[in-house]
Amino acid sequence: MRRIVITGAGSPVGRKVVARLQREAEVEIEAWVSTRPGQAVPAPMARCNWRAVDLQQALPAEAAAIVARCDTLLHLAWVRSPDASNAIAVNTSMIRSLAQHLRDAGALRVVSSVSSGPRARSAYGRAKYAANQLAVEMGGAALLLGLIVEAHPDTGPFKMLEGFVRKLPVRIRFIDRNPNIYPVREGDAMELLTAFATDHELRGLYRGFSSPLGINRFLAAIEAAYPRSRMPLPMFATPLQAVAGFASRLRLPGSAILDKVATILHKDDDYLLSAPSLPGPAPARCEGASFFM
Repeated sequence: MRRIVITGAGSPVGRKVVARLQREAEVEIEAWVSTRPGQAVPAPMARCNWRAVDLQQALPAEAAAIVARCDTLLHLAWVRSPDASNAIAVNTSMIRSLAQHLRDAGALRVVSSVSSGPRARSAYGRAKYAANQLAVEMGGAALLLGLIVEAHPDTGPFKMLEGFVRKLPVRIRFIDRNPNIYPVREGDAMELLTAFATDHELRGLYRGFSSPLGINRFLAAIEAAYPRSRMPLPMFATPLQAVAGFASRLRLPGSAILDKVATILHKDDDYLLSAPSLPGPAPARCEGASFFM
C-alpha cells in the first residue's frame, strides 16, 4: 500500500487529484486542507483521511509523524502574493518544513507551473521556479504542469481567459509578441498528477504538457468553441508585462490580477522544453475547439 500525503487538497485541483487517486487500488491518502475560519474539514472517505493543517506553522507532532511514514508527499499547497520576495520566502519555507520530516527525500513531489523559469517575469513564476530548484536540490521531483483546461473552470488563469473570450464581444490578438501557451486538458492533468504521485523512481524536473502553441492561436481555438460576433481588439503584451511588474514592485491596487496576466504573457520556453516528459501518460495536443469541450 502506497501512503500519499497531499497538501492543498481542498483546492479545486486538489479535490480532483484525491478523487483520481482513490481509484488506485494500492493507495492510502492523507489529504490536508488549509485552516480557514468556518471551513469544514471533509469527512473521511474510502482510504482517504482529511485533516486541517496550517503549513505556515510548525507541523504538529501527529502530522509530522504522518509525513515521516509516507511514501509520497504531493505538495499542491501554495500561498500566492504579488510580492515575489514574500512569495518565495513563504512557499520555500513550507517545503523545507515538510521535507525535514521525510525519511526519504525522494518522496518529495512539488507540483509547479509552466509560468516558472529563471527568467520568469511574474512574482508567481519566480516563486514557482524557486520551489522547483529547492525540490530538485533536496533530491525530490518537480512537475511543470501545463495550463489546466476545464469545461467549466472554477478558478485560475484559464477561467480568466475563457471568461474574456466567452463574455466579451471582442477578438483579442497580441501584435507585438505571441507568447506560448502550454495547455493540458483536465483529465490528462489528473493522469499526469497520478503518475507523478505514484512513480517512486522520479527525481529532478519533468514537464507535464504537450506541444505549445502561441496565445493568438489558443485564443482563436477558444473562440471557435464559443462562436459569436466579435470586434478585433489588438493588444501589446510587452507594455502589459511592464505595468504588471511596476504594480508588483510598488504593491499598487490590482497588482494581484496583473500578476496573473503576467504569468500568462511570459513563458521561459528554453527552460520548459529542456525538461524531460513525465514517464507514462501522453497528454492530448490542443488542435481546435474540441479541446475545450
